[in-house]
Amino acid sequence: MELYKSVWGAMMRKILKKIFPIICFRLDKLMRVKKYNRYKNSSLEEKREILKIEYYKNMGKELQIDNPKRYTEKIQWLKLYGVDQRMSNLSDKFAVREWIKSTIGEDYLLPLITIVNAYEEIKFDKLPNQFVIKSNNSSGWNIIVKNKKKINHKLIRTKMDYWKNTNYAYYSTFEMQYETIMPVFLIEELINDSNGELNDYKFLCFDGNPVYCWVDTGRFSEHKRTFFDMNWEKQEWGQTYPLEDSIEKPKNFEKMITLARKLSYGFKQVRVDLYNVDGKIYFGEMTFTNGNGFEKFIPDKYDEILGEMWTL
Repeated sequence: MELYKSVWGAMMRKILKKIFPIICFRLDKLMRVKKYNRYKNSSLEEKREILKIEYYKNMGKELQIDNPKRYTEKIQWLKLYGVDQRMSNLSDKFAVREWIKSTIGEDYLLPLITIVNAYEEIKFDKLPNQFVIKSNNSSGWNIIVKNKKKINHKLIRTKMDYWKNTNYAYYSTFEMQYETIMPVFLIEELINDSNGELNDYKFLCFDGNPVYCWVDTGRFSEHKRTFFDMNWEKQEWGQTYPLEDSIEKPKNFEKMITLARKLSYGFKQVRVDLYNVDGKIYFGEMTFTNGNGFEKFIPDKYDEILGEMWTL
C-alpha cells in the first residue's frame, strides 16, 4: 500500500507539474522557505541534529556521525567536516571546465554555447532549437529545451530567478561544497546518442581508483540504475531505482576508466560522471556527496561494503 501511494503520488505530481508548471514550482518554493531559512541560520550543532533527523527519515537508521561506518554516514560527515575549497571549485560547473582542460583536455567538455547571469541576458533568437540551461552552483537545476518554439518563458524566468537567489547548500541539506559558488548559468548544446538517449556513466572512485560504474538510463521516462564493476560484470545490488536487464558495454570503456582515474586522483572518495555518445566521451560532473547521502542501497549491506572502501 505504501509503495502504491508513493508511486501514485509521484504520478500525480508529474501530471500536475505538466499542467500547472509555474504554480507547482511556486508552491514548492513556498513550502521550502521555512526549512531553507532554518538550515541557513543553523549552528554546527543544529546542523548535526538536522542531519540525524533527515538521515533517519530517509534511511530508517540512526546516524552515527561521530564514528561513521556506512557509506551514506560518511557522506553526512563529509558535508559538515570534510569539504575543502578544491571540492567547491570542482563542483562549480563553470569553473571545473578549466580544470578539465588542463587535466584531460577540452575535447571532453560538453559544447558550451554561452554563459549568462540572468534570464534577461539570454538571446533566444541566437540559440539553436535544442539546448540546456544549467545552474553552475547546484545539482539537478537544469532546463532541457527540445523545441525552442514551445518554450515557457515565464517558467524559465521564474526558475532562473529563484536559483540565482538560493544557496543550494541549504536547499539540499548541507552539501556545503556549493555554499561559496557564485551563480551563473551555462547554456550548452543538447546532446543525445543515435537512439535519442543519453546514458549517464557514474564512476564511484576511492583513493583515485574507479571501483564501480553505475549507468543511469531512462532518466526522463523510466529511470533505471544498474551497477557494474570495472570488468563490466553486472552487480546484484542497486540504489533507489530498478536495474536494467541488459546494457551494452561501451567499446571505449577502458578509456572511460582511465579518464575517471585521472579525475579522481587525490580524492578519498568521489563520483566521476561521464557521458558516452556514440563513442564520443564527455565529462559530466564531479560529485562528492552522492545522492546527498540519503539514497538507500539494495540490499542494505552494500552501504556498509562501500563504507569500508572509504577512509576518512
